[in-house]
Amino acid sequence: MISRPIRWFVPVIIVVSIFLCSFSLSWACVGKIINIGVTGSQEERLLAELISVLINERTGTTVNVMVMNEAEDIYPELRDRGSLGMMVERLGRARQRYKTSGADDYAHLKKEARKEGLIYLKPLGNARDGSGDLYIPVITEYILVNFPALPRVVNKLRGITDDRAYEHLLRDVSGGSDIRKAVRRFLRKKRLI
Repeated sequence: MISRPIRWFVPVIIVVSIFLCSFSLSWACVGKIINIGVTGSQEERLLAELISVLINERTGTTVNVMVMNEAEDIYPELRDRGSLGMMVERLGRARQRYKTSGADDYAHLKKEARKEGLIYLKPLGNARDGSGDLYIPVITEYILVNFPALPRVVNKLRGITDDRAYEHLLRDVSGGSDIRKAVRRFLRKKRLI
């Protein structure tokens, strides 16, 4: 037979240990934040919101979209492990930045960006302004190390701008519709979330 003080102590120890285990597990998701840098272009902001909602729904990571004045303001924040971990880049801007042009631009740009610690993911598709530019998500090596599944999640949006439904989404957002709600509806229709 267990003595009276020990009978009381065992349940208390069990309850306290369960509480401490659940408390330590709750810290597992705290602090996971990714900031995406974009310029003021409406299409870039829309693509960043698509990426943001997709990552948030798939991984539970908080993703913020930060609008910068110029693309050149974004690069120092990416390279120097500043406040940004990702950006939506246009192929034309990247060509100017790395001073390249040619048929195999994308492969060359990937190599040049890699030297700066930036990783080009698969293109999201063509720009809608008729320029023929591609939109490319770019992440830092730091983000890749800390979020190894992120490229696989973001690559689900590969070619999304070439979709007819994307045109409707762009029109909805241009018409003043709430961008987060419109993006969430779009991703649900596409069965991505």
